[in-house]
Amino acid sequence: MYLNKIFDEKDLKRRIRDIRYAELLDMPLVQGMNSILPGIIKEDRFFILNSELTYEENIDLMVDKLYSKGYVDKGFKKRIREREKKSTMALNESVALPHTINYKGKQILISLGVSKDGVKINSHEKIKLIFLICLPEQTNDDSILVRVYDEIITIANNQKAVDDISKIDNFKELILYFVKENDIFD
Repeated sequence: MYLNKIFDEKDLKRRIRDIRYAELLDMPLVQGMNSILPGIIKEDRFFILNSELTYEENIDLMVDKLYSKGYVDKGFKKRIREREKKSTMALNESVALPHTINYKGKQILISLGVSKDGVKINSHEKIKLIFLICLPEQTNDDSILVRVYDEIITIANNQKAVDDISKIDNFKELILYFVKENDIFD
């Protein structure tokens, strides 16, 4: 059929999916970008972690900044700590994914903390990336959350990506990284 020669069906489906995600997340769509993370992580939610502090102390600093900007509710930090006590939210030896319900927001909110030297999570492990996820109490579409988790797991399973992202020291470099390394999410 003539249409098949003009449109790549896989590419068309991906574009439709991306437009849907962009609308649901109220975020700008980056043309040709396979990752939705750059559209969710905003400049004021990008953090350089302090390697002199522990993992928990760095999470507290991230949450405190989010609270001061009005992104999370007052009990968010307590809920994160309670979840962490039940079991660590480290995906592996380099990436952590602390997450809990945020009663203040209606959309998924993600913060990223990076540390090239890592922050101590226990006596023998250091976390280089912390993806702090604030989940809305209710969502109309779980597919966005699934895609976010999938992208974070893809990064966590790629040690070169973890190392490269951990060395980034400003938000613009983070966006340039995602544009340059767009193919890691194909």
